[in-house]
Amino acid sequence: MAEKVIFETKPSLRRAHLSSLVYALLTVGIRYLASSSAIASWLLLGVLGVILIHMLYETVRVACTSYRITDQYVELEEGIVARKSKRVPWLKITNFTREQSVSGRMLGLVNVLIDTPGHDQWELEFFELAMADADRIMELLQEYVPDAKGPVGEAAAEGNVEK
Repeated sequence: MAEKVIFETKPSLRRAHLSSLVYALLTVGIRYLASSSAIASWLLLGVLGVILIHMLYETVRVACTSYRITDQYVELEEGIVARKSKRVPWLKITNFTREQSVSGRMLGLVNVLIDTPGHDQWELEFFELAMADADRIMELLQEYVPDAKGPVGEAAAEGNVEK
């Protein structure tokens, strides 16, 4: 029987784009303060180059990362040069939660963490998800893994459950 994809998503680019915007504004500020210096012009060009490289890297990183939920597995694929794929069968999932940092709250980004037995850290970590994607993943986890120690009720809605 063929595996059926139930849900698939990618990390959000909000954090990368916001940090690039902040860097660009700082660069313009530096240029304004040192407008008469030739060294400042070259410095500005260098900083803008770094910002451009950062934005390009983050865009490629997100394009090369995918989170997939099928009827048999939860899967993470990532990597720009070296591809890495982790698949966890539904039956092995024992715990799941979501966490949100202060900057994540401001940007509407959530991390979903999935655990299996025998690991000191989380087995799968879905980073920088849009809130709607994280909510959908949590619903699917609660539906497909009823015996896991996942968040239930108010704790799930608030994201206050930790490993």
